[in-house]
Amino acid sequence: MIITADGNHALNQNLKNGKLILYVSGEYGGATASLSYVDSVGSTIPLTDGELLTGQQYQIDAGKYITLFATVTGASGTTAIEIKVTQKD
Repeated sequence: MIITADGNHALNQNLKNGKLILYVSGEYGGATASLSYVDSVGSTIPLTDGELLTGQQYQIDAGKYITLFATVTGASGTTAIEIKVTQKD
């Protein structure tokens, strides 16, 4: 997935929950990206130390029925953040 705009971008909606690996690359173009989830009333909740940095790999243990999001703010015309998510067996 390549993210070019502000918002909450679902990361694991097509994967079963469990151990996930996120690979982050691309151009931030002044934007910031953080890992978050949306609670039962629709509020975006950032994860502790959830900032996503380009050139990094993150291993996440996702709970049942939790969709993780990349929350992007400050996107510009040069923002192209690529996040690949894979399932770890």
